[in-house]
Amino acid sequence: MVGQALQETELSRSGAGRSVPSADILWAWLREGWRYRKGQGWPGLRKLGSEPYVAQTKLEMGLVIGQDYVDYFLLVSDLVRFAKDRGIPVGPGRGSSAASIVCYLLRITEVDPLMYPLMDFGRFIVPGREDLPDIDIDFDDERRHEVREYAVRKYGADRVGNVGTFTKYKGRNSIDDVARVYRIPKADTEILKGMIVERSGGDSRADAALEDTFAMFPAAQEILNRHPALAQAVKLEGNYRGFSVHSAGLVITNSPIADTCALYTREEKKTGEQTTVVSVNKYDAEYLGLMKVDVLGLSTMGMIRLALEEAGVTLEELYRVPMDDAATLAAFKIADVIGIFQFEGRATRIVCRDVRPDDFLELVDISGLSRPGPLFSGTATDYIETKHGKQELLRLHPVIDEITEGTKGQIIYQEQILKALARYGGLEPKRVHDIRRIISQKLGEAQFNASEEAFVEGAARLHGVTRAQAMEVWGKVVTSASYAFVYAHSLAYTMIGFWCMWLKVHHPAAFYAAQLQKISKERWPRLIRDAESHGVRVSGVTFGRSGRTWTAGGRDTVLAGYEQLNGVGPALATKMLAWAEGHTFVGDPDQLLEIPGIGPAKLEALRPQLGRDPFGLKKIHESLEAVRIAIRTGEIPLATPTHDSETLLEAERESTVRWMGFVKLKEYKDFIEDERARSGMSYEEIRRTVRRPDLPTSCVLHCYDDGDEDVYVRVTRWDYPKYAKILQSLRLGQDVVYVEAMRSVRGVFPNLLMRKMVIIDPED
Repeated sequence: MVGQALQETELSRSGAGRSVPSADILWAWLREGWRYRKGQGWPGLRKLGSEPYVAQTKLEMGLVIGQDYVDYFLLVSDLVRFAKDRGIPVGPGRGSSAASIVCYLLRITEVDPLMYPLMDFGRFIVPGREDLPDIDIDFDDERRHEVREYAVRKYGADRVGNVGTFTKYKGRNSIDDVARVYRIPKADTEILKGMIVERSGGDSRADAALEDTFAMFPAAQEILNRHPALAQAVKLEGNYRGFSVHSAGLVITNSPIADTCALYTREEKKTGEQTTVVSVNKYDAEYLGLMKVDVLGLSTMGMIRLALEEAGVTLEELYRVPMDDAATLAAFKIADVIGIFQFEGRATRIVCRDVRPDDFLELVDISGLSRPGPLFSGTATDYIETKHGKQELLRLHPVIDEITEGTKGQIIYQEQILKALARYGGLEPKRVHDIRRIISQKLGEAQFNASEEAFVEGAARLHGVTRAQAMEVWGKVVTSASYAFVYAHSLAYTMIGFWCMWLKVHHPAAFYAAQLQKISKERWPRLIRDAESHGVRVSGVTFGRSGRTWTAGGRDTVLAGYEQLNGVGPALATKMLAWAEGHTFVGDPDQLLEIPGIGPAKLEALRPQLGRDPFGLKKIHESLEAVRIAIRTGEIPLATPTHDSETLLEAERESTVRWMGFVKLKEYKDFIEDERARSGMSYEEIRRTVRRPDLPTSCVLHCYDDGDEDVYVRVTRWDYPKYAKILQSLRLGQDVVYVEAMRSVRGVFPNLLMRKMVIIDPED
């Protein structure tokens, strides 16, 4: 059915009456893509000439045809071209597919891989690969459904379905379900959920978090004693809870899906639309031979569409934005990255600030460096020090030097590891591919090290190096393999960040209006402060000018919409918009009583949002400032704070600081469990080897103040018993926490190791 539908499309263009093989269609689409890219200017073709592109296309097509991937590539290209031709933003690429010139010519990706030396098509497809390569696509999250609807129209409703997924009971939803059945007070369950020991999915006790929580915390045991029915939650945790729809997996088949497996029909609550769901998860779908495409929804692509509409810029114009735009790079160079995809997180922001990128390739490296592995291993620091001439470039061997030339002598990416294994260690392609799988699936150092001897022997054979020299390179490769990122993915996602920055620099009001539509209310204050620091005024609801949601009121103004008011949904927003069009608001909130749906109670809730601080930006500052004044005047007998969240970044390591703010999350840790997960030792073994095993519990407070940086306050397992009751009674977002602490650093992250803590009620 897939091949037939595609053939019919090609036949309708040519007017021919014969059957067209899928490979012929694919070659025709590639020629069409070549003309399309030339028409857009194609910088790579002008720089490199046609010969390398022709050679690479032939190489890739030999594998695509030889391994029977033709229909898969046609299908994905068809879906992506449909979206792009209708103005639905699609990401430039995701994962190793960005390394394919065939994907670029088919318009699946927007990355010309030949322009980037580290791109490696061999990480995408290698000879002998039996499963389909992954071509995951990021679509505008609000218009992604149009792609599915197109597939249904083209291939038939009985041949298109969503992959299913099985949900499991976790600690929190186990408590919620038991509490609902047994009518346990929410106040107790919220306290209990705040103490749950968090574990990753790969932890062997990931499904025993509640059992351990009750064992670790007397306060949790007290709640269990009051409500014995909560023991049922322990039994539920780890079991399957239900069947749902996978957020992205789309199955398209040649014959009716029901011929292969059962189907379910799911009705969307909001729209009433019915969705066909395959009764298997993504792994079983692949086993059954069902062709699966990951049609992912990325909110940033939705934000980009909104900004383009506000700015009057087309999707094609965005795709043609040059990656050397001077104004955009200048903003990255000073780490002006609030609101920028992949860059606004603290770690990436700090790395960006310290690297001070000069070009797009250094931006790509920042994305790869600002993750825990490179940060904590020292790779990020070595890269930064080398770039700024404070450290000599590391040189191991001419082959390795060439592979790491563009990354300041550092191995950052999986592609670099694979090149080193093949070109320096002489490993055959099949073994290199197996190692790629070991790295990607994190199958462990033991499996990786099985290739050590072959690597050493290959290095000696190819380059005449000693065992010690080969082992030095091997050690670097093994260390990097534990955290190395995929270069193709890093580059493609950095491109999305570049587009965001281009919009922020050249169309600021459109950018901020679009971002405010897509982010949660908790993130508004920071973005609004950033907008105003760039000369863009963000106004509350303005009757007669506001729309339903955030809009740009020119280049330097953003207006909140009626739906931004707390307690106002789409229906009431429509009524308010209609009223504002026919009336003049003179500033008296009582006028709003004329609007159907707004009574006295609703009006009182709306009043604060129509005043001088519509977004509550001043409330946090005013609450903290009141406490600061009370400290300065002696009303509260504490020493004056020495730092705020922003100056903490510049504080000296191991210095004593005083800081205060609010807490948004309490994260409890179990030292013995963490050590067991890292080392693989048993619980009993660790208890025998550590000092004071009776003190396993610590806590990390995720805090904030009236600045733009998050603060992490760590209560060690040694101090936890003294502060346990205070921590359990601490009210999130209400109580001010004052700490005297040591400012320590893990990688680039500033943390406060608490030495003294005081809880203050700012309303008291």
